[in-house]
Amino acid sequence: MKRTLALFVFLAACGTDGGPGDDFIGTWMYNAGSSTTVTCPNGPTTSPDTGSFTVTEGTMSDLIVVPPAGDKCPPQKFDVSGKTATIVAGQTCMYQENDPQLGNVTYNIAYATGTFTLSGDKKMISGSGGGTLMLTAAAGNATCSFTTTISASKVGT
Repeated sequence: MKRTLALFVFLAACGTDGGPGDDFIGTWMYNAGSSTTVTCPNGPTTSPDTGSFTVTEGTMSDLIVVPPAGDKCPPQKFDVSGKTATIVAGQTCMYQENDPQLGNVTYNIAYATGTFTLSGDKKMISGSGGGTLMLTAAAGNATCSFTTTISASKVGT
């Protein structure tokens, strides 16, 4: 789940046709300090974001963040203005996992905010995002919020 929540905050890009997101295209690696905090009724839990993600050209938006293999959420859409990418409103993700303590749990994620800026040298991005997470299990339901703060370096095109 940590990767799914963190991934939404990353950018995607337009093709190489001079589109607004061309500088975002490629592979990005999370920098130290990137993290996702999930706050549920029992308190917050913060996890570091590690690994990499891929940015590709969008068809229904300027940018698409392609999740790594095994991620349970679909790619997220972003639109670009200048050096800033902003998540397209209304995106969600729903999936189920079997938790050893809670049994079958349904995760329903709604992405609310996400704005990220490309550095002047076009080799780093930074920003933040957030939304809500609804957990449904036999033991009950919980409504949580999440925030992600990221910094990432471009490692490939």
